[in-house]
Amino acid sequence: MNSKNKDLPLKTVRMTQKNIRSSGDVVNLASRLEQATKNFNARLLISEAMRRSLDSSKANLEDLGLVPLKGQPQPACIFRVV
Repeated sequence: MNSKNKDLPLKTVRMTQKNIRSSGDVVNLASRLEQATKNFNARLLISEAMRRSLDSSKANLEDLGLVPLKGQPQPACIFRVV
């Protein structure tokens, strides 16, 4: 650890590590969804979290259900953008 990091409170270091891990999970899921487009012959797949953030009256989505994705501990609920 360099001298700069010695002065950081442990709580800050843990929060930073958690944020990095969380960002890594999001990037990993996005990568797995991109790979899964080939299996579903889809131009774009989105996660349940992304679906919840959309205006449902304007979104044209096909629910593909729970799908196991490589590197993910649990199957993900995914949607094809139609």
